[in-house]
Amino acid sequence: MLAFYTIWFSQRNGSTLLCKGLESSKVLGHPGEIFNLNGSKSLISKYEAKDYSHLQEIIYRLGSGSNGVFGIKTNAPKKEDDPIINELKLLPVVKDNSPSGNISNFAVWEKIFPNGKHIFLTRRNKVRQAVSWWKAIVTNEWHRKQGDSPKLPIENISGKYDFAAIKHLLIEISMRRALKYSV
Repeated sequence: MLAFYTIWFSQRNGSTLLCKGLESSKVLGHPGEIFNLNGSKSLISKYEAKDYSHLQEIIYRLGSGSNGVFGIKTNAPKKEDDPIINELKLLPVVKDNSPSGNISNFAVWEKIFPNGKHIFLTRRNKVRQAVSWWKAIVTNEWHRKQGDSPKLPIENISGKYDFAAIKHLLIEISMRRALKYSV
């Protein structure tokens, strides 16, 4: 029996660093962005699964450590018509336990990751988070290893400051936070 936890994150709040730390403990699974399609059309095609039973096995294998702890990192919240959630409804653990197919996103998650723990990762300074997010968009640099040089020197991006874009991201962060806690 696996023990499950989900890290719910938004952009630029330290989730990658946290997940790398959890994984390096060697007892807390492999909390990665398993449900990030990265350009694929579906999870089944991304993982080249034969069917949804095989996809279910792949998902559990990817996030699980040798001691049975499973971790996953996912961007939240998921809207009701989310294509990932709709695809997850086809996993045997969900489909076999909800024959009508009429099931909420919360119930889908609970069937896949029963009795799971939830970590809602936030960043206190939302303005800095929005600026960091904008900087990542402009530079296309989302992660940098310690000691590596930035892709673009700061002087190359200073002219790309866009108040309206940063304000939009700040609103997006605030809306996601509100939705996360309204469930």
